Amino acid sequence: MSGCMINDPNLWHLNKRSVSVGIAVGLFSAFMPIPGQMLLAVLFAIVLRGNLALALAATWVSNPFTYAPIFYFAYRLGSWITLQPEIAFDIELSLEWLQQGFIHIYKPMLSGCFLLAVFASSLAHTMIYSGWRLMVRRRWMKRRRDRAGVIANSEEENSGLLAK
Repeated sequence: MSGCMINDPNLWHLNKRSVSVGIAVGLFSAFMPIPGQMLLAVLFAIVLRGNLALALAATWVSNPFTYAPIFYFAYRLGSWITLQPEIAFDIELSLEWLQQGFIHIYKPMLSGCFLLAVFASSLAHTMIYSGWRLMVRRRWMKRRRDRAGVIANSEEENSGLLAK
């Protein structure tokens, strides 16, 4: 089982690339109006070698409490982008509504969902990757300052000993 893709260390370790990719694919999947968002996130994480646990966690941005506002906003955004007039509709969880009502809103809603997914995942990836890099740079600079201070203090002590 050593050739199994699930054994890839990037799927489990926390480093700049795996974290930023994991969150990005999770958010991308979260905005897709499909059943199996978590499965989609797992597949993307494996293929793109992002952190699997974070990809799964990020899909929960969309959950039973946030579905309605996210998908309504996606519909409005999609209507605006595709220049289709918004229509008033009531959602019913029935096969009949899916066959008759959803047909009128699916194009703008899917367009809006895709745009939100691309925007959220790109923004998250950029912020995490850049933030991680900035954090590491600041640590290195602090370490360099601390070492310079230790060297300067030790030189002062040595020069004081030589003066005696």
